[in-house]
Amino acid sequence: MAERVWYHPDSTSAQSASPSLPSTFKPSQLVGRFRLTVVATAGTRETAIAGTLRLRPTPSSFRQPQNPAVRIVLVGSTDVPLDSVGPVTLAGPPSRDVPGLPPGVLVSYWRAHRQASLEVGGGNGYDGSVTEDAGVLFDIFTADSEGFTGRWVSGGLIVRSTDGVPPQGYFCAARIRRAGAPPN
Repeated sequence: MAERVWYHPDSTSAQSASPSLPSTFKPSQLVGRFRLTVVATAGTRETAIAGTLRLRPTPSSFRQPQNPAVRIVLVGSTDVPLDSVGPVTLAGPPSRDVPGLPPGVLVSYWRAHRQASLEVGGGNGYDGSVTEDAGVLFDIFTADSEGFTGRWVSGGLIVRSTDGVPPQGYFCAARIRRAGAPPN
C-alpha cells in the first residue's frame, strides 16, 4: 500500500524524491486529451475527483524559464475541480487555455534528470512572469502512450491541514481516444 503522506514541509523537497522516467520517454507522448483522476490521501479529506486534461505543445510565443535545465514543453487546461479536495491555492483558473494569458496547466521537463511535472493553476505567464506559492504540482512517475501516473501536492506554502501536512495524494491520467481511433 502506498504511503498516505509522502511530502512534509520539514522533509527534503518533493522534486528530489521523484524518480527518473525511462530514457525512452518523450514529452510529446503527453500531447492529447486524458481522463485525469486525482486521489487525495493526506492534508485534506480523503476523496477522489476526475475530469478532462488537455495538453498541447508549448507555443513559440511562450517565454521559457531562466533556468536552461528546465523547459516548459506543454501547456493546456483541465476541468478537474481541485479546490474540492481541500485547501489548495490557485493563482489562475486551471481551465484557461487562451493565447496570451497564463495557461491553466504547464508541463515542465528536466532533461538531465528525466523528470517531468505538471503545474496546475500556478499562473505563470507567456511573458515569463512567475507566480510563486500557488498551484498544484503533479510529479510524473510513469508515462507511456496510454497515459501517466504519479503524485501531487498543493504548491501553496501556507496551505496546511490541522496536522501541518499540505494537501496531497496520487493521480492517473488515461488517454481519451476518439471513437474508432487505433491505439498507439
